[in-house]
Amino acid sequence: MNLNSYTDNKQTIIPENWILIKLGNCVEVLDSKRIPVNTDEREKRNQGKSPSELFPYYGATGQVGLIDGYLFDEELVLLGEDGAPFYEPTKHKAYMIKGKSWANNHAHVLKAIEGLTLNSFVCNYLNTFDYHGYVTGTTRHKLNQAPMRKIPIPLPPLTEQHRIVAKIEELFTKLDAGVEALKKIKTELKRYRQSVLKSAFEGKLTEEWREKNKDKLELASVLLEKIKEERKKKLDKKYKELLLVNTAILPKLPVSWLWFRLEYLFDWLNGKGLTKKSMKFGDYLVYGGNGITGMHNEWLSDKEAIVIGRVGAHCGNVNLAKPKSWITDNAIYSSWYSEYIYLKFYAYFLADMKLNRLSGGSGQPYVSQIILNSLTVTLLPISEQYKIVEEIERRFSVADAIEKTVEQSLKQAERLRQSILKIAFEGKLVKQDPTDEPAEKLLARTKAKKEKQISERPSIKERFPKSPKSNRASTKGVRIKYVK
Repeated sequence: MNLNSYTDNKQTIIPENWILIKLGNCVEVLDSKRIPVNTDEREKRNQGKSPSELFPYYGATGQVGLIDGYLFDEELVLLGEDGAPFYEPTKHKAYMIKGKSWANNHAHVLKAIEGLTLNSFVCNYLNTFDYHGYVTGTTRHKLNQAPMRKIPIPLPPLTEQHRIVAKIEELFTKLDAGVEALKKIKTELKRYRQSVLKSAFEGKLTEEWREKNKDKLELASVLLEKIKEERKKKLDKKYKELLLVNTAILPKLPVSWLWFRLEYLFDWLNGKGLTKKSMKFGDYLVYGGNGITGMHNEWLSDKEAIVIGRVGAHCGNVNLAKPKSWITDNAIYSSWYSEYIYLKFYAYFLADMKLNRLSGGSGQPYVSQIILNSLTVTLLPISEQYKIVEEIERRFSVADAIEKTVEQSLKQAERLRQSILKIAFEGKLVKQDPTDEPAEKLLARTKAKKEKQISERPSIKERFPKSPKSNRASTKGVRIKYVK
């Protein structure tokens, strides 16, 4: 092995026939050819153009749009200049492009020097390199061209580079197939959960249980009368009979179930806002449209409550808040609910309804108390409500365990990808061939070729010869008039 180092603090152990050189010595840097074009300008240029007239427009981490022209027409490596995830080991900082393309100034444009290295070899290496000490900035990291050129790259013989790239591609192809299979499992788990909820709220999940316990179940019609009496006591003279539900257009339910309006069961209130300044650390959870957002020293709801995202990106999200919680103003919460229902059952039920699809407004989506009160839901024996939640959570726990394993496997796949790259650039992925031309000779020949090309260039005098004196126009005695 060869200990080769040209930096003050970093040393890299590489095989004998490899060399450690600077990135700037094995690639051409084509940054001067980049031209940034903002989104509005690209849209203007692209108007009326067919897809065949548009070309990929690339930025720091990949394609960011299309444009009606191209700057390059070859295979190149793009390395993020700013905005790339330099300190995230499993994310790409460099990628390859081919064919007609355009690059903006958020990515360095690199081209491997022919006969010395390969674009794919350089690209793979740049995705495993540790950029600490080369990148500046705190919030938005930037890799300037000068330090980028100094990045140390271990360079094997060219034939070994080909073998390394081929092996990486072979292993990555298998790894990608495994990752794709894992992602399909995640998709199937999502469908499975949806299927479980659908079966639950159609009565199919507890069909056998209901048959075994039919003599013990209190019919929903009896339960409804109890709920009415409950509301009469609560509202007194303000109590009004609610509208009947038209069941003709609704799916058929089990005999012991009923369709009815949600306003029979709940009263709703909007949450109250908390700014960062007004929020104080305390013992009570704070819930917003997307669940728990912090802690506070006061509570707004003294009982367990269903919390529903009221507006924006989290509109329609459903969470179950613990007793003595604060609910922010981007959510609605249940301020009262019937003692004859199981709250968690209706939290699942409302989540399955995908309330964001029912939201009012043509612009930003929102859910209001009026929308919630108008919803038609099912009423069923409370013992069956508990049983359904039990069955849902039993099935979901299995799905959650599988999903956890899938997530761990996906993380392992990313770590394995990095391990493959690491051992590749340590010279351990493929066997060294003693008959390969050493990289040092390869570099020397490339340098000699470049020096020869420079020496054979015509001089400036040869490229821009002066005109013969006899052909020059004499200006002697000529008065030059300047025009303002």
